[in-house]
Formats: sequence, C-alpha cells, structure tokens
Amino acid sequence: MWYFLNLKIDFSPKCQCKPKPGEEVKFSQLRDDPMVRVWGGDLESFEYYCLDFVNHERQYILTPDDVKIYAVATPFSPSLRVLSIEDTLKKANAKPLFSHATRRDPNWETYLVHEGTVLRITQQNRPDLFLHIPIRAARNSTLVLQPW
Repeated sequence: MWYFLNLKIDFSPKCQCKPKPGEEVKFSQLRDDPMVRVWGGDLESFEYYCLDFVNHERQYILTPDDVKIYAVATPFSPSLRVLSIEDTLKKANAKPLFSHATRRDPNWETYLVHEGTVLRITQQNRPDLFLHIPIRAARNSTLVLQPW
C-alpha cells in the first residue's frame, strides 16, 4: 500500500507483473549486453511506466551492480535516486510485504517511473546516459537513450 497526496493506492497487484504477451514494449541498449525495457503495465491511470533490465535474449535480469538510476532535477523536484520496487521494500524493512522467501525469482526486479521523467543512468567508467520516459498523451513516442 502506497500513499500519494494522502490517497491510499494499492499498486501491489498491478506492479508485480512483467510485460504481457502482445503488450507494447520499448528497448534501449545500455551497453554491450544489458538493455532497458520499458512498458506501460497496468498503471496507465496513475501515469506510470514500468521498467527493468534484460539481457540479449530479452530475459529479465537484476540491475547490473555498477548501474545507478537518478531522476533528473526539474524546477519542481530535485535529482533523486530511483530504486526498484524490491529495493524500496527492502530498505523500508517491509518484511511482511517482501522477502526473498516470497520473491518470485531471484532475478525479478522492476522499477516504477512517472511518465515524462528523464532518467540519468550512471555506470562505472562509462559516460552517463539519459532515458526519456514517454508521456502517453503523445502516443507515438520513441525512447531515446543518449549521452548528454
């Protein structure tokens, strides 16, 4: 259960999924093997997208150890580190909601990102990359991962 603007929102049944067959999914190459995968999921009414990392076979993987994700600062919010759902629950010590015993798969990791967010992806010994999460109002958006 999450609270946003004093509204009680239960994301749990909606954000425990990977892309459904036939769902629109966009990929951006991170480096030689890992890619960032972004899909709409069931959170369109909340204006969120889901993302994770996949290998060259497009199988989901954990976030590479040297990768960190930050939301780029805007006039309305500072630059903040973006954590996966699993890392957020772990750091919140939410053992009743999440534990390795209840985790579907040890490689299961998903991020929730508000549409329109620009993410800065840092990697050790590599230039920072920027990922623009689309806004659904512009239906034909393209994800572009680029150095900045």
